[in-house]
Amino acid sequence: MFGPKLPRYGGGPAYHPLQMRAGHIENSVNLPTMGFWTAEGFLKDPRASAWLLESRGITKDKRIIVTCTTGQAAAGAWWALKYLGYPNVVLHDGSWVSWERSPMMKK
Repeated sequence: MFGPKLPRYGGGPAYHPLQMRAGHIENSVNLPTMGFWTAEGFLKDPRASAWLLESRGITKDKRIIVTCTTGQAAAGAWWALKYLGYPNVVLHDGSWVSWERSPMMKK
């Protein structure tokens, strides 16, 4: 699982009205979506993005589930991964706000 939350969101106080607490899904990899884009808003060179992903264990042979707080940042990550040729990428429907209300969530 890959979570593109910004660091201040993953470890700081809850920031979204639907979010009950800050945190992340256990065993997920945090990689902020901004890592895919240049300061001008263009997608970075595919080799740089591949290194960024692979250095965190995110490879094309794995199923990748992208998530964030509400799905907005995850949608951008999903698009970037598909554009970069990752074949098995899915968007976690509901993202963190549904996960933290799930019985699977460790309290």
